[in-house]
Amino acid sequence: MVADDSQSDQDIADTLRIGKRTLERWKLLPAFKARVAEIVAAYREAVMSEGIADKANRVADLNDRWKRMRQVIVKRAADPKLASVPGGDTGLLVHQVKGIGKGPDFMLVDMYAVDTALLAEMRNTETAAARELGQLIERHDITTRDTGIAESLDSKLAGLAERLRAGGVPAESDSG
Repeated sequence: MVADDSQSDQDIADTLRIGKRTLERWKLLPAFKARVAEIVAAYREAVMSEGIADKANRVADLNDRWKRMRQVIVKRAADPKLASVPGGDTGLLVHQVKGIGKGPDFMLVDMYAVDTALLAEMRNTETAAARELGQLIERHDITTRDTGIAESLDSKLAGLAERLRAGGVPAESDSG
């Protein structure tokens, strides 16, 4: 109960039918402290190996979601109603019905558009999976994001170019 840390000391003492001071004395005992620490560590380990806290579970869930989105694309591509629509056999189109006009001129029109929301979600899922697996390489443009680094590199390169034009050989300390 102490390791669970969801009740006050008084509530724990009442449940155990002991005095609060007795519980407080127990909590000072090295063996009691060690046992509480063991229980807390075991609980943390169990939590980290289950559900979303576990990397393998997160990747499996991302993979499952991606397969389901892919299944939507495959089913759409097989839909005979989309066979005559340009791009309909890709499975990337979504069918929409739009109402246009008013009164007696009102009519429903079939519209087809690329399902950008599904494609964006697939891309986000793929990116999340790559990040989880350590396969995502983030690229940064130092010339626009960190002008200090870019200016420093420009300065070093200019100095190196100057020495090369003068026929000098750069010292080892110049290579960094």
